[in-house]
Amino acid sequence: MSMTPNPLLAEFHLAPFGSVSVSHIEEALQVALEQAEADFGALQDSSRDDWDGFVVPLMQLGENLGRIWQVPGHLMGLRNTDELRELVEKWTPKMTQFFLRLSQDQGVYTKLLKLQKSDAFTRLSRAAQRAVEKRIQAAKFAGVALDGVQKQQFLEIAEKLSQLSNTFSNHVLDATKQYRLVLKDKADIQGLSQHLLEIAAANYKREYPEEVGVSAEEGPWCITLDYAMVSPFLEECAVASIRESYHKAFCSRASTGEWDNLPLIREILELREQKAALLGFANYAELSTASKMAENPQRVEALMTQLTHASRAAAEAEFKELVDYAQGKGYQDTLQAWDVAFWRKKLKEARYGVSDEVLRPYFPLQQVLDGLFSLVYKLFAVQVVEVEADVASAWHPDVRCFQLRNEQQLLATFYLDPYVRPHEKRSGAWADDLAPLREQAKDGKTRPVALVVCNFARPLAGQPSLLTLNEVSTLFHEMGHALQHMLTQESVLDCCGLSGIEWDAVEIASQFMENFVYDKPTLMSFAKHYQTGEPLSEELFAQIIASKNFGAALGMLGQIRYATLDQRLHIQKMQGVDPLEVQREVAAQYSFVPAVEGDAFICSFGHIFAGGYAAGYYSYKWSEVYSADAFAAFEEVGLENTERVQQVGQKYKDTILACGGGENPLVVFKNFRGRDATVDALLRHSGLKG
Repeated sequence: MSMTPNPLLAEFHLAPFGSVSVSHIEEALQVALEQAEADFGALQDSSRDDWDGFVVPLMQLGENLGRIWQVPGHLMGLRNTDELRELVEKWTPKMTQFFLRLSQDQGVYTKLLKLQKSDAFTRLSRAAQRAVEKRIQAAKFAGVALDGVQKQQFLEIAEKLSQLSNTFSNHVLDATKQYRLVLKDKADIQGLSQHLLEIAAANYKREYPEEVGVSAEEGPWCITLDYAMVSPFLEECAVASIRESYHKAFCSRASTGEWDNLPLIREILELREQKAALLGFANYAELSTASKMAENPQRVEALMTQLTHASRAAAEAEFKELVDYAQGKGYQDTLQAWDVAFWRKKLKEARYGVSDEVLRPYFPLQQVLDGLFSLVYKLFAVQVVEVEADVASAWHPDVRCFQLRNEQQLLATFYLDPYVRPHEKRSGAWADDLAPLREQAKDGKTRPVALVVCNFARPLAGQPSLLTLNEVSTLFHEMGHALQHMLTQESVLDCCGLSGIEWDAVEIASQFMENFVYDKPTLMSFAKHYQTGEPLSEELFAQIIASKNFGAALGMLGQIRYATLDQRLHIQKMQGVDPLEVQREVAAQYSFVPAVEGDAFICSFGHIFAGGYAAGYYSYKWSEVYSADAFAAFEEVGLENTERVQQVGQKYKDTILACGGGENPLVVFKNFRGRDATVDALLRHSGLKG
């Protein structure tokens, strides 16, 4: 036990991530679990079966324990250590058992059903009704109707799946951070931009601090598999053999040796299949979609088929252009997977005269943030103000803190963790909730707190963190998630912010924000050269817009490929089937390059094996249909019409951002748009329809 006062045992709204030790977490988990057990017992013994006397305490019980459990959950992605891993591995079975027992309890289920059938249910708010309905559905999917033997089997499956998911994620992190490609010959760095060389030299200095004379100009250079480096390196490296080696290392991560995820994948798929069968579903995809907007795999397949038909011919034409261009430049070999990004970048630059390196100086992080926050004010009349981060809450010195305010009233807070930390931080970008909107007797409401995480390149000597246009889009995307959490008007715990939103609707608010990156007033408001202050030229902006849909069909087909792979892995019977063979079969349907020997992409496909996207990766495209249609509402009133944009923005804020999980997202969207979404706006924005 900890010898110092435990900050997690005091009353808190935002967890003190920066001041807790692993011993603090373990002690707090023990206390919180014991209290939750006692509270659960009291609820079971209580005769109350109404909303205030039963459901509200039930939600609070899970939330109180969950806010302690989220501390190691967040830190695993932000400040990963061996000690933290051991704690999570130890406590995952205990937490899984408790929450599953809570969901499986027959007494709780009976009371929820009784409330749902009562007259009192009709007098509840829609959000409260949804909370009850979703808990009933969750109980069914947690095996409440199973008998003793089956219920125990279900519990064992759930525990094992939690453990396997955690191990999968750790394997990917370890395999990623152990890779080093050290280049010492200038012939090997042909094509690499000054920016990438500076990062690579800085990497080498960190890895080998005893060496002197290391520089971006003279090397040596250390290339890693960090999120911020993979795409730029494959796009810029002019040495095909090095691209090949690097690409193979990337797509084979966590597929061999001590970090081999393939056995875990087989076990995960088998256990998910068993779980679905216990609940009476034909496959795991049916179970997954039953709680989503799509409702069943057939609707997912219908959308993927529709988008495939709309994009395949254009994708084939795009790929032929790529091959012709490469051959015209003397590249006579068959275009391989490691060649595509390189030649795509070359062709794009040749055609439109624009590149990441030309644009990057115009996108220093602070200016992008300023532009993003100005847009938030323009759309939603909400100010974003930076404040000093609470040292107790910030887990790293990089972390910055911001408040959302409305006429000096505090609405919410969010923490931004912007830079790559390959030895402890998960790759990628994400947003999450750190604390929900809570009703409080004293001050009315305690405001929500959000988390925004990116993996941008760190500032270099005399140079701020400079973003690519794609990274600008990523930042806008994650801010969209955060806004939906922070601007919620729903305080029912199960439905506030991001809670209770169907998984395939969660990306609507995030992908919606990406559209404004290509809105001229928005982009021009912050695109200024970090050294000279010179604004982005009209010519460069025109080139950005002209190149916006370059490769869009190939990109769409790529996303459909991943969604189809995910669905197939969770629909077909996998016993005796090699998951890698399924990967190869799907790739052959949607990819135009030869298969790569050793490609084991699924071994690092964390979205579906360590995240929440199992049989749900289609959610990105599903949500994009709705986000594109939502943005079309702003286009229809004219993006230059400030007054009308603000009116539509207010309506968007009052519906899609405010409702959280308190209403079916189909109803929420119709309340905003006046109708259901169509694919027309998405196809138009992608250049696939006039």
